[in-house]
Amino acid sequence: MFGILISDSLMKEKQMAEDTVLRKIQKLFALAGNNPNQAEAEAAMLKAQEMLVANGLTQKHIEDYTSTNVKEDVVNEVFAEKKQKSLKQWQLMLARVIATNFRCKILIWRGYRNSQLKIYGLNEDAEICKSTMEFSFVAFETMWTKFHKELVASGEAGFSRMSTSAMKNDYIRGFVKGLETKFAEQVQSKELMIVIPDAVIKTHKQHMTGTYHASTFRISGSENIYNRGFQDGKTLDKGKYLN
Repeated sequence: MFGILISDSLMKEKQMAEDTVLRKIQKLFALAGNNPNQAEAEAAMLKAQEMLVANGLTQKHIEDYTSTNVKEDVVNEVFAEKKQKSLKQWQLMLARVIATNFRCKILIWRGYRNSQLKIYGLNEDAEICKSTMEFSFVAFETMWTKFHKELVASGEAGFSRMSTSAMKNDYIRGFVKGLETKFAEQVQSKELMIVIPDAVIKTHKQHMTGTYHASTFRISGSENIYNRGFQDGKTLDKGKYLN
């Protein structure tokens, strides 16, 4: 009897150790499949494959573990950490593109004297979406400020707040299109299909309280500014712009 107890204990320990490894590999696959940074995605995929081989595991082990331990109908509700009186049009444009590509939906939460983006998504999708969104907001402002200084130095910048705003709108239109193109190319190269889960759509609808009315979006019509925005959006990378 004592020998059987020891055997059961060892089996449980072995199963726990294997579950820990499977959980780490699962997270790496999730990071590889939901990462706009190609270098990070490839590194995560290689690490996951390395761990599979080292532990004598296969893709079937991952699939079985996922179906047994992951509840795909659990929807997370997280906030993008940016509170302000009202959300800007460019923030919403970026948020919609990012949310869709991370299988999430967004809503605007309005509190006392401030607004904030609320993200709905499955498990790690929502958290990854949140971090990408927050990074993109900062990156966009950083790159636009840099480009605007170039426009000022060359004498191309507007001489009023209205004309500067119109130029920024040209830039964000190009930036969003560039980011969309970046996502589309990554999805195509991996032969993936981005589908927002029914549970996310259902939860999102349950929390909708009204419609969002867009503010006036005046543009300058500058092809040069649009193209610069497109290139910056398509090459968006944490290491390049925020280090």
